[in-house]
Amino acid sequence: MLRNMVAPIAVAIVALVATSKGQGQLRFLERAADAGEVKSGLPLSHRFRFANAGPGTIEVMELRASCGCLTSKLSQRVYKAGEEGAIQLDVNTLSQPPGANTWRVQIGYRDGDQISQASVELTARLVIEISVTPAAMTIFADSAVSHEIIVADRREKPLSIIQARGSSSKVHAQVTEQFRDVLARWIRKVRVEIAGDCPDGRHEEVLTLYTDDPLYRELQVPITIVKRPQERVTATPRQVSLSAGLGRAVPSRIVLIRDRDNQQVAVASVRADDPAIVISFATGPGLTGTVKISVDRSRMKDGALRSAVHVEIREPVPHIITIPVTCTVE
Repeated sequence: MLRNMVAPIAVAIVALVATSKGQGQLRFLERAADAGEVKSGLPLSHRFRFANAGPGTIEVMELRASCGCLTSKLSQRVYKAGEEGAIQLDVNTLSQPPGANTWRVQIGYRDGDQISQASVELTARLVIEISVTPAAMTIFADSAVSHEIIVADRREKPLSIIQARGSSSKVHAQVTEQFRDVLARWIRKVRVEIAGDCPDGRHEEVLTLYTDDPLYRELQVPITIVKRPQERVTATPRQVSLSAGLGRAVPSRIVLIRDRDNQQVAVASVRADDPAIVISFATGPGLTGTVKISVDRSRMKDGALRSAVHVEIREPVPHIITIPVTCTVE
């Protein structure tokens, strides 16, 4: 039964027989379902039931979705003769285009010593009244960061966001602006903040927007956080881009080396990968270290340079910072 808040639909029941020569036989009650017209942002899911109709044991090895908006869940992996199971498909409709859409899952399973394939698919015609941009987020961070989500409502009477809540303390959100744009859409801006104390590693979270609209009670935005270890000593700017006009010397750039715990920074040495890069370093000003980077255009090849400078830090902790350097001259 479709769980997508749309009218019940009729589905064709199609038998899918495995092509394997083994003793198992994977048979679906249906391998295609049509959800009809679905409004973007509403939940869309379907369970595809199946059974092992043969005398052998079948092991499902892989479920491969046709896009990142689709997730699939399997009740278990191994099915003995006569045992039944189900694959549930859940679609994030917020990230899909309007009109006809098809979502498919390829099932790889082992029947004895044979590997076989099967597939199921779900179709729907999406109507967009509400859009969320981005509809899914992947955030790379080494400290606290913030991003913006825009909710657009094309209806004359728009929804209001009552609350924005992350699935854990790693994610905080609040509505910052509400207005009507030049395209006559009602806009709601939501600022999403990733906590600075979020543990290192990959975290799968969900931002839920609760609204006053009886149809769109909840809008969910999947958020993947990739938290990288914060470096003790950093360079500002992280990379250097230089350029010069005809007959002019290439200007230099100052890079400051800072310690996040406000300890004195001492630069031990600096080296460049390209002999055209001219570098010098010193301690200061204050607690920082200073690296001066320029380029000798007479030693450049083909009027362009793409290289790097490596800064060896002695204090407060031994460390090497790599600064990408690019230069173009006319």
